[in-house]
Order: sequence, then structure tokens, then C-alpha cells
Amino acid sequence: MSNKGGLAYLDEGARFYTTSEGRQMYRELKEGNEKFQPFETHSQIYVLALAIGILSNDKVDVKEKLDETLFVYPVYLNQDEYGVFPLMLKSMHPELDNAGIEDIMNRYAEAGLRYLYKKYKDNQTIDFQEVLKLRPKQ
Repeated sequence: MSNKGGLAYLDEGARFYTTSEGRQMYRELKEGNEKFQPFETHSQIYVLALAIGILSNDKVDVKEKLDETLFVYPVYLNQDEYGVFPLMLKSMHPELDNAGIEDIMNRYAEAGLRYLYKKYKDNQTIDFQEVLKLRPKQ
């Protein structure tokens, strides 16, 4: 991780991925509907999905292929200016290198995305108060 202002960051070339199915989920969540349009960018959804994945301790299986590029690191920094999530994940998984942190971020975010998407499809909205009550899987 490069160091900027004393904080650890991912490499400048880091890329954020999703599955083909995930790309469609991001698109639908961003578009929303006439009553529900809380997201302006895919990176906003990604950061919320990442937090949900970490909070619920849920990440997609390593066998799933994350091959669709969503955005690159400078775009991510618009949502997480201080690189809090990479720092936190590095402290949780000190054995991981930069690529490992990037990979685990994408896997947590993919799991969180599926949670958000299911809530949206079931209700045509997302109850963010309910999201705050998430607890880790045992």
C-alpha cells in the first residue's frame, strides 16, 4: 500500500470489480425508480455494499469470477477519501498484500451488493434503518 498523509492506501492502479450479474444489480440500484433514487454513482453503492459485507461478515466465494470493472481507485477515493476500508481490512487480515486487500474488498462488496439488491427488489426501496441493524453471520 502506498502511504499518503500517513494513511495506508491501495495501489494507485487498483481496480474494483463485480460479476456480470453484479454489474446489472449496480445499474438497477443506481437507476432506482420514481420513488427511490438514493445513489448517484456506482462507487457510492460499492462503499455501502462493502460496509454491509464487512459488517455481516459475508463475502462471495472465491470461485465466483469478479471480472467486470466498475471503476478505478481515484474514483473510489471520492467516497472513502482517507482509505478507511483498506486500512481496516489490512488490520483484520495482516497476511494479505495489496492485491489480497483489493480482492477481499471486492468480495465483501459483492456480498453486500446482493443484500442491497434483494432488499430493493423485494420492496422497491431499501430501509437503511434495517441495514444498520445487520449483525455478523456466525
